[in-house]
Amino acid sequence: MDDIPAARFAGPAAALLYPFWLDGFHFCVERLGAARGLYAALLLLLACALFVLANATPAVAAIAFASLARKDLTTRSHLRAVRVALLAVAAVPIYTFVGVIFYMAGLSGSDRWVVSMLWTIMIVLLALPGSEIASSQSRPVASWLKAHRLLGLTIAIFVLGHEVNHLLGLVGPDAHLAVMKALRKIYRLPVVEPAIAGAFLSTAATGGYLAWRASAKRMDGFRAFQLMSGVFLFFFIISHLNAVFVLARTYLGIDSNWDFATGAPAGLILDPWNIRLVPHYGWGAFFALGHVFVAIRYMMLRRGASKASADRVAVWGAVASGVVAILILLGMCGVRPSFV
Repeated sequence: MDDIPAARFAGPAAALLYPFWLDGFHFCVERLGAARGLYAALLLLLACALFVLANATPAVAAIAFASLARKDLTTRSHLRAVRVALLAVAAVPIYTFVGVIFYMAGLSGSDRWVVSMLWTIMIVLLALPGSEIASSQSRPVASWLKAHRLLGLTIAIFVLGHEVNHLLGLVGPDAHLAVMKALRKIYRLPVVEPAIAGAFLSTAATGGYLAWRASAKRMDGFRAFQLMSGVFLFFFIISHLNAVFVLARTYLGIDSNWDFATGAPAGLILDPWNIRLVPHYGWGAFFALGHVFVAIRYMMLRRGASKASADRVAVWGAVASGVVAILILLGMCGVRPSFV
């Protein structure tokens, strides 16, 4: 092995276990109502532990990816480990996407076994040896970078409005609905909506290509965060567009409104399928904003700002992104602060 075995296998192992942490959480929650005494306390403790483990899946894969990517990539086995760890960061939206596809195909319940097989194959591949990587000249990607940045700017306003709209869930569904109706007068125009969807898909496509190329090079923590957040968003965008345009509007024939997003009437926490949307939404909101802040850091560096200043923007931006993501998630789970 040319790198630490724990880092090599940690990402796909976390992704492999992710569906079963969620299943275990639901198993505990389902029995809590009838449980009493010590048994109830143990169930609650186990449910909390499983909930944390499930939601920590992208973090485990992210740490593994960053630790692998900070070393020089001299063998194909090392490069394979880096890319599998990077893919594992997106285990959450991948599982949601596969779950929606299997639900529409009438195969609910089989999705966990399919994704488990995927990650098992990845783990097996990581055990294979790899030859040394021959040095080669990289093709220029300036045009791809420029396209990705321009596309990112076009959707940034929509993303900001979308997250502010979801923050209003803390006030209540009515407040969210009022703002959503106002925004829809713009983004659901016959010309605007397909353009926005196309911009999202194009941003994901260009970002995916750039991330694939960049993953073959050694990187620092900021570049690692840029790649992992981008790859997560690649699958999140595909999953989200599929849920809105295919599942909601085409398959179910319903509006993709607050009730749809929060899995009403069951909600996100207590339903065995909807529980996967908690890490899906939480990490999605975090990475969407965090990706923007790390991009701002690189823009500041290109314009001559000090590294210390640029680093602070990225770090505190990530902290703010985490706070916003938690608040959005709390609102979607039904939390209403007393002051509102």
